Amino acid sequence: PSTAVEKEGDPLTLTCTADGNPDPTFTWSKAPGPIPAGIANNNTTQITSLHRNDAGTYTCTADNGIGQSDSATSIVDVLCKLFDEHQS
Repeated sequence: PSTAVEKEGDPLTLTCTADGNPDPTFTWSKAPGPIPAGIANNNTTQITSLHRNDAGTYTCTADNGIGQSDSATSIVDVLCKLFDEHQS
């Protein structure tokens, strides 16, 4: 699996590629889940502003209905901002 370590608030794009005839369809899942609504679009998952809840293992599965499906995982770690309550 690949690993992405990003800062909270930064954007993140995960891309999944697969070839097949017929063309495969892509589905995304996240553990711990669920995957946030609206971020997965075919072979791409795009988060415009990472939040600590976005951390986890994202799995992309490609399937064209013939033979076995194929999947790839990406581990996303989100570095959280610290707040100093004494700072004015």
